[in-house]
Amino acid sequence: MRTAPSARRPAGPRRRRTGCGWAVAACAALLLIGCTADRGGFLGDSTAGAVIPAGDRRAAPPVSGPGLAGERVDLAALRGRPVVVNFWASWCGPCQAEQDDLERAAAATRSQGVQFLGVNIRDGEASARSFIEDHDVSYASLFDPDMRASVQFGVTPATVPSTFVLDAQGRVAAQIVGQLPSAEALVDLVGQVAAS
Repeated sequence: MRTAPSARRPAGPRRRRTGCGWAVAACAALLLIGCTADRGGFLGDSTAGAVIPAGDRRAAPPVSGPGLAGERVDLAALRGRPVVVNFWASWCGPCQAEQDDLERAAAATRSQGVQFLGVNIRDGEASARSFIEDHDVSYASLFDPDMRASVQFGVTPATVPSTFVLDAQGRVAAQIVGQLPSAEALVDLVGQVAAS
């Protein structure tokens, strides 16, 4: 039996009712949650900016690889002194905003033997090198476009910048996810780690 004209749908493009749009959004959300969750990395282990008690610290992953200045970068080679590891990208606004604070903190702690290391993620090499030149970065940066090193720390594109302070034994002693509050805050945190 044919439907009466008044009950028919108006003419025009038909919409398919599928769950694809919702499914894609749900999958994307789950992937983001899965990426930012702690999967053997360190994000989420402690309150941001708080020093982790010595007995609760875990060894930092032994990341190494090519540096943006052509050198070989090896985090394990820096053991024996506190190390600040900063994950960054040239396309990241907060990374650009905090770079002066990182440089000031590096200069303020250099006489204490503190080492700084950058890890550049998901970037083109030319863009990363331009960032270093434009911001006069004084310390080495590991080039990690495929994020092999970063995922070991639990860092994703959604969690840059992230800064970790390692103790002299190479253990993660503190972390700050997001832009540094100030150079002074980082210098204070490094001092607490060195004294613990």
